[in-house]
Amino acid sequence: MNRREFLGFAGKGIFTVSAAGLMQGCGEVVRSDFPEAQQEDGRGSALSRDFLDMLYLASLAPSGHNAQPWTIRIKKAQHWILGSKPERWLPAVDPNNREVLLSLGAFLENLAVASQAKGYHLEYGIIAINPENTDICEINVVKAPPQEADIEAIKKRRTLRLRFMNREIKGDDLRYLTAGISGTSYFPPSSSGARYLSTGTFEANRQQTLRKAAQEELANWIRWSDRDAKRYRNGLTTAGLELEGFPAWVARYFYNRKTVLTDDFKRRTLALVRDEVNSGGGWITLSCPNGEISSLIEAGRIFERLFLRARSRGIAIHPMSQMLEEDPWRNEVAGNLGVGQSVQLILRVGYRNPYPDPVSLRMPVAWFTEVH
Repeated sequence: MNRREFLGFAGKGIFTVSAAGLMQGCGEVVRSDFPEAQQEDGRGSALSRDFLDMLYLASLAPSGHNAQPWTIRIKKAQHWILGSKPERWLPAVDPNNREVLLSLGAFLENLAVASQAKGYHLEYGIIAINPENTDICEINVVKAPPQEADIEAIKKRRTLRLRFMNREIKGDDLRYLTAGISGTSYFPPSSSGARYLSTGTFEANRQQTLRKAAQEELANWIRWSDRDAKRYRNGLTTAGLELEGFPAWVARYFYNRKTVLTDDFKRRTLALVRDEVNSGGGWITLSCPNGEISSLIEAGRIFERLFLRARSRGIAIHPMSQMLEEDPWRNEVAGNLGVGQSVQLILRVGYRNPYPDPVSLRMPVAWFTEVH
């Protein structure tokens, strides 16, 4: 069997990815291969064990292409600056860093939950003038009585894409997911809103696939080989994207960056997107009043809050926000859905059983922290 035959055989395993998506190594290389205790490597020695643990848990937040854009500058022991690194931005699909800010908000939400469990409280304020600033948020970590916090929900959170049940989300489960959360709207599978999102998401994916810059950016963030997965500890991987068995083996040993740019790869990707958008339990959109930095950070926190509740109800979440990344949809979604605010995330949802544990890789804390 030659390489072309291998690629054809593995075709059904080809997958789709999105920038909100907030989404993940390569075959057999998974998160559990790197114990949490390995978080410090000398550069992180200025941080206490509590702070190392808190920052590691924060880093389990979702990000576009699993780029993990966050940085932490330690000004003093309990005075930090949360920002982002331009090398981990996604300018082709996120030119205004909207999704970077959403990811930083999700990171901040995890950090707040972890801080409560460790006996701290976060006080923070926005210091960025525009989304391209690398310093975004000033954080003071204040000692406080420990509070009950669901750390396991952070550790178990996973983005899933496949095998969603074609069943509407139950009212009780939806109320649990969105309790105390503003800006969410649910569109069950049979609704006109769901049909609009399914059709639009497919067409936006098609358009994005044809954009050379977007496809090249995607190619740069897929870690096909085990070697690259271990080297970078970020990016999209076959394990996280649910390739299994023989197709996963083929991908690890026969695919490379150029594969992503082929017409065959694009065609097979779109075939899977079509299957995805036409299955599951509907869609949830998350909106906020505007696109200002503070609003996007808060929307990211709300997104992660919803995500952390989902697994306990067996609900999988697949961020598919390509409509917000492509014209003309990005300016039409809110009006066509009648939600009245600025839509920042489009989430495909559905029940999943079994619900696998997370496998996406994470950079050690020392890789995204600096001591000043």
